[in-house]
Amino acid sequence: ATFVLSAASTPARIVGCGQYCGWLGRGGVHADKATGLLPCRRTGVLIGCVGLSGGPANWDWHYCSFMTTEGQIIDSPSDWVADHIRQYVETNGAEGHIWRGVPTLLLTVTGRKSGALRRTALIYGRFGNDFLIVASKGGHPTNPLWYENLTANTEVTLQVGSEVFQAIAETMNEGNDREVAWETMIGIWPDFANYQLKTSRKIPLVRLTRIN
Repeated sequence: ATFVLSAASTPARIVGCGQYCGWLGRGGVHADKATGLLPCRRTGVLIGCVGLSGGPANWDWHYCSFMTTEGQIIDSPSDWVADHIRQYVETNGAEGHIWRGVPTLLLTVTGRKSGALRRTALIYGRFGNDFLIVASKGGHPTNPLWYENLTANTEVTLQVGSEVFQAIAETMNEGNDREVAWETMIGIWPDFANYQLKTSRKIPLVRLTRIN
């Protein structure tokens, strides 16, 4: 992939936020003539872009990329998930930990390509002292991006209520432990069973073990 950088942006770390910012030269969002950069769809700020097809002269779709400082976390591009995360963080888990009657945690992973820190909110269960999350994506044929990032770098950060800590993620293999853990998660959120029926993909079940 190719990044378009302005001179002012080069000291910062450039990361992709996962949002599409439009079509270049096809009646959609056009590059700024002075800088050659596209405006971020969410903020309007001029940013660099990762071309997904062709070269700089004929890019079609682009992923929005923007500057972050080390340690800054990029929240889910889904507005309702981002709102959930913001509420969770601002209240230190007092609001957001319980969502629609079920417990949720905040998972921060490292982007496998960008190296950026990315955060999402997920329903969780317990398996002994460990935590369980499900890479269901609503029964979509492909795994969620957070899971792809997690498998590339298994050390993650969790916020569970007011507590923030590091953990190691492991996809559970077939066997009795997974069966018990899967039933636990279905007991918390029965739609997980429906999501599995919707896809031929074996939905990954992830076990998160706190790092002491």
